[in-house]
Amino acid sequence: MNQWQGIGRLGSDPEVRFAGSVKIANIRVATDEVWKDKEGATQKRTEWHRVVLFGKNADTAEKFLRKGRLVHIEGRIQNRTFDKEDGTKGYISEIICRNFKMLDSKNAQSKSEAPSPEGLNPEEMPAPDDEVPF
Repeated sequence: MNQWQGIGRLGSDPEVRFAGSVKIANIRVATDEVWKDKEGATQKRTEWHRVVLFGKNADTAEKFLRKGRLVHIEGRIQNRTFDKEDGTKGYISEIICRNFKMLDSKNAQSKSEAPSPEGLNPEEMPAPDDEVPF
């Protein structure tokens, strides 16, 4: 079974494009893992996930999702390879969204107030799909 679920915050507004007549939205979602180390101190790690939404899910994402929004995503993991400009292979993992739910009100955070998860910047992630030749 290939099933992924996560709750996290958007690192940027959706990036929307079309493949023929199909609308595709790409979002970046940050999830946090919290645990206690051997000394009992709380540790936290943030993971960034690429999520791809199609059709009606892409429409809804474009209309309502903004940087900082809290979402629950359900989908499957897809791994792909692509040819880079320098002739080497690139690898990417992404979540193909089947369903998502917005967990906060759309007025809970404005775009300008939405914080990036601690210590990480979504702008440091590799370029989104439409800017990478694959």
